[in-house]
This record gives sequence, C-alpha cells and structure tokens, in this order.
Amino acid sequence: MQQTSVLSNIYRFIQKRQKFTLAMVAICNPSAVNAAVATPLPPILNYHPVCEPTVLKEHTDRRHLKSYQDGDAERAATEKANFLLSLRQQAAADGADALILQRVHSSVEYDDRNKTQHRLKIEGSASFIKFCDGNSELSNRPTRWSEDGAVQNAKSTTHRISISNDLISSTPPTKLAPLSQEVSFNKGVFGVQPGMTKMQVEHLFGQADAKIQLQNGLTAHVYGRQLFLVFSDVLLQIQTERQFLSSYGQNLLELHDHFDSNSWLLASKVSYRSKIADVRQQLPTATNAGAQQLQLNNHQYQLLLKFEKYSLEHQKPAESLVTGFMLKNASEKTQPLKVPLVSTELYLTVLQQLQPERLQQAPVWSTLTVPPALPEHQFKTERGQWRILGDYIQVQIDDDLVKKLRIADSVFYRPDQPSIFHKLYQSLGLPIQKQQLLTMFSDGELYHQKFNLYRDNFQLQISFDSDADDAKPEEVILSYF
Repeated sequence: MQQTSVLSNIYRFIQKRQKFTLAMVAICNPSAVNAAVATPLPPILNYHPVCEPTVLKEHTDRRHLKSYQDGDAERAATEKANFLLSLRQQAAADGADALILQRVHSSVEYDDRNKTQHRLKIEGSASFIKFCDGNSELSNRPTRWSEDGAVQNAKSTTHRISISNDLISSTPPTKLAPLSQEVSFNKGVFGVQPGMTKMQVEHLFGQADAKIQLQNGLTAHVYGRQLFLVFSDVLLQIQTERQFLSSYGQNLLELHDHFDSNSWLLASKVSYRSKIADVRQQLPTATNAGAQQLQLNNHQYQLLLKFEKYSLEHQKPAESLVTGFMLKNASEKTQPLKVPLVSTELYLTVLQQLQPERLQQAPVWSTLTVPPALPEHQFKTERGQWRILGDYIQVQIDDDLVKKLRIADSVFYRPDQPSIFHKLYQSLGLPIQKQQLLTMFSDGELYHQKFNLYRDNFQLQISFDSDADDAKPEEVILSYF
C-alpha cells in the first residue's frame, strides 16, 4: 500500500513537470506546442546509458543575444533554457533518442560594433545518441552536465530518468563509489585492470579527456593530464607519463582531482615521492628494471615503478623519488607512448584549403583533402571537442562543416624537433608582423597581444607572445560562419 502511494506521488510529480515544460515551450514558441504534445522531445540525460549508445553526431551551437543588460539573471536563465530546448529540438530533427550535454557556457561581452552595449553569448555542445536496441536503461554513472546545463557533482539532486517505449520513470540517484587510490596486482589502477573493455573502463572513469592515435596502431585514452590507458581491443597497460604531452597540450585538458593529484598508493604501501631506499625496504621483492626503475611481478601482472632525481635539501645530493608507475599483463610487451612524426607538407596540404580570404562560407570537411598519413586525435577541452590532426592543426566540426580552425604550438612533447608553427601560420596567407596585419586588414583591431578581425564569413583571432611591435604570433583561431 505504501509502495503504491510512493509511485503515485512520483507519477504526479512527472505530470506536473511535463506540464510546466510544455507551458514554457508555449511561452517561448507557441507553434511548437502541438508538436510537443504529439511527440515528446528527446531528453537530456543526467546518467549514461548502461549499454553503450550509438552517437549520431556531435552537435555544437552558439547564440549571441544583443541588448543584454549585464547582471540580468532572469533573462540569462530564460535564454539558457531556450538554448537547451533548441538542442533538444535539433536532436529530434536528427532522429536521436536522447542527448548527453558535453558543455554549456554563458558569457557577457561587449557588442562588436557598439562598445557601450553588452551581448549575452551562450554556446554549448551535445552528443545526439540512439539507445541500444531494446535497452534504454540508464546506469548509476552521472553525466558531467545535467539536464539544466549545470555541472553535476556527487551531491547533485537531479533524478535518473529511465526511458522505455511506453513510459518515463524517475528514481533517486545512487551515489557512485569514490575511485580507489590503490595501485596493485589485486585492485589494478583505481579499480581498472588490464584486459578490461573500453565500456568497462568508462563505467568507472567516464569518458576520456583525450583519445590519441599511437604510432603502433593502438589508442591511448587520457584521463586528466597524466594518466594514459593504452587499448587495442581491450586495455593493455595503464601508466602515468608527464613528458608525452607538451605543456601546451597538457593545458588544453582540465586538471582532474583524482588522476592528477598523485594521491595513489602503490601496493598499499608506497606513496608518491617516496625515497627509493624506503621503497626497497617496503617492497623487498622489487627488482631493478633499468635506470631509475624497479619492478614487481606476479603470475599475471607486472608493476613498474618510475623514479626521478630531486634535491630535497640544497646541502644534500639529489635522491631518487618514485613519481610514476605502469601496470600491464606480465606476458605482454611494453607498448611505447609514441605518436607518428608528420612532415610539414602533410599539414600544408590541409591548411592551403582553409585560407580565410579564399572562402565564402564554412569549409565542408568531407570535401577537404586530408592525407591518410595525418593521424587524427580527439581532445575534450573547455572550448569544446576538437579533432587534432598531427601535432598542430585543431578543428571543430559540426554537421560536416569546419566551424573553427586553431593552430598553435605542438600538442606533443618533442624536445628534438623544432617548431613549425610559424611556417604553418604563414601558409594561411597571414603576415608575421602586427603592422603588416593592420595593413592587410584595415578593419582589423589590435589590442595589446590580440588581433581581431570580423567579417561576414569568418572571424580571425591572433595571439602574440608580447605587446612589443616585433612580437611573434603564438596562436591563430579562425571561426567560420
């Protein structure tokens, strides 16, 4: 009897929420009411599906709302709700079952042509998905962004929505167990072990922050800035590495409290920056495995401990401290973290097709000539999701259109390779000197280290390394309209 009462209350709550949503749609877009009644829009999920869905597309959108009064929270909230509604409407048009928000960001900026007025900028991206056949059940793993466009945390009060063919039910969220700090043969790395599938790993860790194509045909999934999981069909090895991505590449990724805090505990005994003498005492079965390395073995796994030299006190010589690890199957060989070195000509083949003065509209990605030898990586950053070609070219694509092109320093750490950024920059038909830019683009704006140019079909942003007249460019972003 009590259970029936609870279910009735839940059902009434859902009905009220649906009526409220429909009322908001009617206010914002009266013509959409009939369609909303006939066919409910795909929901924005608060939890990932149990069965890995098919991603129909990665959709990115943005809005610029003029005549916005800075601090008008009510209008900002209304416009954000409208923006989320438009994402759901687009997902419905594309035949999606649901959406997973990847990013929603609002900001206030000066109007381009009238510096006395403000405008509200809302931009975001979402994955439009199709559920597995006959399985729309949701897991206990929350998405990063909630249905309201807010970042979720462990104390989030959002509800988990399970979708079936006939009904929508709501259940209280189940709090995820915190990740383990242990790195051992029994527990793996934070609960993840070699041999797991990508889906099993994502169930514990979530989506990777980056996916990198390695030289040996394998893929490295990056969590935070220094935890790398190397996959073939299954997980082969798990390791920390601080000299694979360049400083620029690391800064593209968000710091992760767990993966980047070095709070791990090796074999339940050894913590970050323990002295090598203490490690030998705590782990007497550890053997030498080369310069600045020790290893532990059992019948199934091999755990490699990595050391670096530090001077703890100026009066004493440098000591070897443990700073990283690698866990893999004992029978498998170590897979090196290496990405192919790309020739300059391959980059130029792509960039010569993207010169802004040649384009009247956003380039169509599928019509561009992209050499097969140019590896493609994926990075999930604060500025959205990027495809990175080789080391230097970064693109954002929406509906097969190149919406943004960014060129900057190499994403990967290559101390023996000189940077080719300036050569790639000039291949876009852009001069190096600030004054030459102003001569070429008389309607451009130069403010300290930033150059901006607004045209009907593109926006050009160039960052320089200083305020000096002879400063050199260090990043260029082309936004195509």
